[in-house]
Amino acid sequence: MTSINRTELPKGTLLTIDGDIDDQGVDILRAELYKLAQEQVLNIYLDLDASRFISYVGVGVLVERHESLKKLGGGIRLININLYTERLFRMVGVSNLFETYDHVEQALGSELVPLSEIPDSLIEVVRFVNDEALKQIQANPSLVRELHPRNFEELIAELFVREGCEVELTQPTRDGGVDLHVVKQESFGKWLYLVECKRQKETNPVGVQVVRQLFGEVNHHRANAGIVVTSSYFTKPAIEFWNDTKSILSLKDFRSLSDWIRSLKLG
Repeated sequence: MTSINRTELPKGTLLTIDGDIDDQGVDILRAELYKLAQEQVLNIYLDLDASRFISYVGVGVLVERHESLKKLGGGIRLININLYTERLFRMVGVSNLFETYDHVEQALGSELVPLSEIPDSLIEVVRFVNDEALKQIQANPSLVRELHPRNFEELIAELFVREGCEVELTQPTRDGGVDLHVVKQESFGKWLYLVECKRQKETNPVGVQVVRQLFGEVNHHRANAGIVVTSSYFTKPAIEFWNDTKSILSLKDFRSLSDWIRSLKLG
């Protein structure tokens, strides 16, 4: 479970995150930021050394609060961010908004990015993934392979949302082989799709076990269909199994996913 340790500093407050900023972690972070707002703390130092992952929604929460603090002469500084987080910030288009540091002492002596340099378009908080990130992925779909697996799930969730679907991400540690529950309104009623997302290197294909497991989940939960989406490709046994279950399962490999992303109409 994600926890936040608070330390008072001469120039503000240090929040040390212990755990991932996932669905649950976002709520904990949002609550802590709200407390600081009530206490009128203007300078926040966020130590992410013990946090391996931050969701797109988590980035949105940080950007929104940073922008509010900037108007008051404060802001958020980030300390000890990992490679996944750095890539995500760059992809979403907020890497230049936050000052990042290797240790607290370095952050204490820094100056924040002027408010005038924050584009209004980046302040908008979206359900999963914003247009800025999607535009970069449209231009270079192979970027999906650099995402944290959970961010990859959020990306696929956003694609379904933009198809007019209702989407629920399952808990990362309790998904039982299913990452998304997708509900789509068809002309004859609502359909439930179970979606498994596999962010893998292009040299690491998805095997038949994944496809077979999803088939079992679809039958167990009495869903209408199942979809496996990957940044790689499927092995021959996986495709052979799918050929016998096409009425229930759908497979989307990297090429199919790339076409899906490129078909989006972005502002």
